[in-house]
Amino acid sequence: MSCPPQPALVFVPAACPRCGARNTDEADSLCDPQQDSSGEWSCAATFGRDNQVIAPTAESIAAIDAWIDMHADCGDGLCCAAPAGEVAS
Repeated sequence: MSCPPQPALVFVPAACPRCGARNTDEADSLCDPQQDSSGEWSCAATFGRDNQVIAPTAESIAAIDAWIDMHADCGDGLCCAAPAGEVAS
């Protein structure tokens, strides 16, 4: 039995969990006050190709968690258990 492929994360527009920015322009002003002692700042957000903040959906995170649990439950960490009479791959 072959294991199903790892599901992919699905991203949707969101706001930065720390500053609320929704794009890089907002992050420049909203995250700037949260700079470190060197004067550098970073935004906790993930930005998409269009410079908009994105976050994975709860459903896609749950699908990956279930996929990980399926592999952990089989004991070898490589494949899900094969039904009776089949050999696990």
